[in-house]
Amino acid sequence: ETGFVKNRIDEDRGDAQFDTLTVEKALKYTCDLKLWAFGLLFMCCTFPAYSISFFLPTIIGGMGYSVRDSQLLCSPPFVFGAVYALVVAYFSDKTVKRGPYLAFNALLGVIGFPMLAYCEGNAPRYIGTFLALAGSSANMPGVLAWQANNVIGQSKRAYSSALSIMWGGIGGIMAALVFRQQDAPKYVPGLIATLVSQIFMAVVIAILSVHFWMRNKAVKNGTKGVIEGKEGFLYTL
Repeated sequence: ETGFVKNRIDEDRGDAQFDTLTVEKALKYTCDLKLWAFGLLFMCCTFPAYSISFFLPTIIGGMGYSVRDSQLLCSPPFVFGAVYALVVAYFSDKTVKRGPYLAFNALLGVIGFPMLAYCEGNAPRYIGTFLALAGSSANMPGVLAWQANNVIGQSKRAYSSALSIMWGGIGGIMAALVFRQQDAPKYVPGLIATLVSQIFMAVVIAILSVHFWMRNKAVKNGTKGVIEGKEGFLYTL
């Protein structure tokens, strides 16, 4: 079984062999801007996801529901988000695409958070929680998969993953600070902050996608050398 897994990894990206992470390698990887871009993307996922996880009962309570009803109404958006994330993961793997799905999920947040902040009436605001939570929840594994797909070498992938998780922790810290008591009951400043993070995420996804597409095209046309030092490797878009 171990040999089978190694063969699959070698067929996919040719880096089944372990390579030790050294200080020299870490400094080299630090200069790779796309690793920082992936980290920022993950921060833009955890920020809204943790914000909703921390404060959704409070936000729903601000709609006029009791503590008991607020807790009960928190469940459906999370169930929907889990199912949606699985569906997105399936089609993302099926089509071997990441960027378009990540951008679409960010768009759900761009729609959902303004609904929470500005819509009148509880129904549209509650629908906004479904969209915002689904988009941010599905993007968390999606971003980690995208960065892993576009990095060659176990040490570099380990460094990239650690960098992304670090930025994800920063997103969690931000999430704990933006929803202030004085902004009750609608918490508009916090919702605007999460909205801005999704717009920023969409911009970074677009920049990365264009960069990856141009590099792939250059390699296919023979105008530039190999990507990530691996013959035949192409970025996952």
